[in-house]
Amino acid sequence: MPGTADPPQTGPEVRGLVLRLAGEDPARGYSRVRGGLARPGCQVSEATVRRVLRAGGFRSAPRDPDTSRATFLLTQAEGLLVVFVVL
Repeated sequence: MPGTADPPQTGPEVRGLVLRLAGEDPARGYSRVRGGLARPGCQVSEATVRRVLRAGGFRSAPRDPDTSRATFLLTQAEGLLVVFVVL
């Protein structure tokens, strides 16, 4: 079909950088690996990072625990309550 083309192939240098960054910190997610690549000036999409990591045998990073405002405030309140009871 005209106008449809295969995406460009990811070079071995980029694949190596993606796998190295993911290997250094397995808890990094796709977007953090992509952000780490942006610093040396390498522009790669998050989808490319995801594709390279999956092909390299990496699974997606674990989700962060619930960091909602309500959870934060409850945790702070529990900590204050413990301090007041102890004193």
